[in-house]
Amino acid sequence: MKRLAVLLLELCLVAIAVFAADWLQGVVDVIPKWLIRLPEVSYDAGDFWTVMQYFVAVHAVVLGLGQLFLGAWQPMDARRTVNELFLLAVAFAVAALLVFVTTTVAFDPQFVVGILLVNLVVFTLFYFAQQLPAVGVWRSLIAFLGALLRRVFSLPGVLAMVLAVSPGILAKLFVSNRDVANVITQIRIQLSTQEQGEWTVENAVGGLKFHQPILVQFPPGVTDEMFVLERQGRLLRVPWKAQGEPRLVLDISAKVGEVEVENGALGFAVHPEFGRAESTNQGYAFLYYTSVLGGEQVNYLSRFDLSAGDPAVVAASETVLMEIDRVDDGFHNGGSVEFGPDGFLYLALGEMSDKRSHQAIDQRLSGGVLRIDVDRRGGDVSHPIVNRPDNAETDHYFIPNDNPFVGMDGALEEFFAIGLRNPFRISFDTENGRLWTGEVGSTVWEEVNLITRGGNYQFPFVEGREATGKSKPSALIGKEMAPIYTYRHTAYERAVIGGIVYRGDRYPQFRGKYLFGDNYSGNIYALQADGEPVESVDLVGKANQYAQRGITSFAETPDGEILLTTLGSASGSQGEIVRLVPKDQATIAADPVQVVEEPVGLAEAQSLYSANCSRCHGTGGRGDGPDSKQLGVSVPDFSSAEFQASRSDADLYAVIERGGSARGLSAMMPPWGLALSDAEIHALVGLIRAQAENTVAR
Repeated sequence: MKRLAVLLLELCLVAIAVFAADWLQGVVDVIPKWLIRLPEVSYDAGDFWTVMQYFVAVHAVVLGLGQLFLGAWQPMDARRTVNELFLLAVAFAVAALLVFVTTTVAFDPQFVVGILLVNLVVFTLFYFAQQLPAVGVWRSLIAFLGALLRRVFSLPGVLAMVLAVSPGILAKLFVSNRDVANVITQIRIQLSTQEQGEWTVENAVGGLKFHQPILVQFPPGVTDEMFVLERQGRLLRVPWKAQGEPRLVLDISAKVGEVEVENGALGFAVHPEFGRAESTNQGYAFLYYTSVLGGEQVNYLSRFDLSAGDPAVVAASETVLMEIDRVDDGFHNGGSVEFGPDGFLYLALGEMSDKRSHQAIDQRLSGGVLRIDVDRRGGDVSHPIVNRPDNAETDHYFIPNDNPFVGMDGALEEFFAIGLRNPFRISFDTENGRLWTGEVGSTVWEEVNLITRGGNYQFPFVEGREATGKSKPSALIGKEMAPIYTYRHTAYERAVIGGIVYRGDRYPQFRGKYLFGDNYSGNIYALQADGEPVESVDLVGKANQYAQRGITSFAETPDGEILLTTLGSASGSQGEIVRLVPKDQATIAADPVQVVEEPVGLAEAQSLYSANCSRCHGTGGRGDGPDSKQLGVSVPDFSSAEFQASRSDADLYAVIERGGSARGLSAMMPPWGLALSDAEIHALVGLIRAQAENTVAR
């Protein structure tokens, strides 16, 4: 019992040291800056408790073994106390290595080393607190130093010291040796991204590939054919479990123009009466897309008549409902068009990097979910447009009379919900009509939201469940709504993709659950779709592509399959339509991320940069991307001669491949080595050099 009591005391001291180190690293540099350059690391409460659990568990094992072989720690015994300090060093090394290699926590050397130093100080003070009253300062000090010297020059002491510095050695190798970095990164991916999900994906359409498929949709009442929208502006009709080749229905790629960043054809829905011979709406489809021509961007919501026949004739049938002028950075367009069970059209729009749209509904059509009547029913159902935005032309629809802001002075009555940053994929629960969305965050939080009439989802003054420091309006529009689920960015989780509530019978384990994913990691998740907030979700599996080439949408087929689209590279037809299946039932494997070994041209490098880097670094590399101000760190200006002179190509390569921590920079710069090939990273390095010469700066 005595040994157990002593061990519990020691573990309490270790826990206190973790708390103390957390406070200490925010006050002083535990590791002096003149000694080593370290990145600024921001870790959250989850990271803290992970470190706490690892350190307490490892110390319990190491100190327990110490008691078994050396007896219980006796603070008055100089020799036993010194042995305890060396055991603490061993436990520190093992815990630090495990946290570094096997988890995705934001690894902060200042914090971790602080734990060791506080532990050593606290245990040493316990010794002197016991000895000083009994034998005095000098005898206590001499006994302690004598025991320390004997242990330092012993074989166990040397081994313990070598082990204690091993995390530092490994960190140095991680920075300087590519092979070591790759091994560690692979281990972290295998152990930390929870790939123990029981599901995988397989190609769902006989191995067919597409040029950046953005979503799929089955027409009402049709079970053997689906529409596939490609980001460049092509709409295909593709057989589902039937013979035949894809057939081009619509091609507006010439009007879509430049496709990069977050642009392109983004949302598509057919009219609920599509295919009904007796209906005037039988051929109508609605498409939300961006048009980037001559460096200017316009966003469109348009109606097309797919019954017109030839793709060129279909393209010419375009009727524009919304023509939205916007800033030219290409970000935060949103991207969903869905018909609700009420027959109205819902459109999810991002805030388009336009501060005038934040918490306002009287100027801009952006930053929320719109609800319109494309049938212009009139009467007690809807009414003509009353107020017009100052950045858009609107026509060919009415406003539903029960929209939440109808009658509000100056309000753009199209708004159904506001306070959203970049809602990507909205979908209705077919059983109860609830509207779900994934809300793509900036630098910290991703959200899953349940969209309600008149809801205000708090951007930009709240993200996740945390205040951002930006002012909350004194007169708030609508009702504040908190997320159903939030998750914090890691090196592998960065962009939520809204999904579907599954209501099929094929997979009863998913019935009533909301399935969604993360574009960057490729992870697929499920949560109970009862509308109640949750703190955790179930990992289902992982898609075959990720990091801006990954998941773009979810869909449920008429026969209960669960489909996903994966984007693939912009340089060719590498995107896929995949189905979610149990791992033991997969038959037609989906291709993994394509590894490009041949040299990558400047145009492809610019596309990679636009998709992966420009949100923070800006389209011209000047550190002025739309998310740069939220990072909390300085974003470099690639066009600066000082920056170019201070970085070698090897430095740039290492930072892109392994993240900011690889060169003592901010961990907010994520690692791209698992998503991009050597050739692609080298091409990005070349692009950064070219940006200094203003050859591709925009």
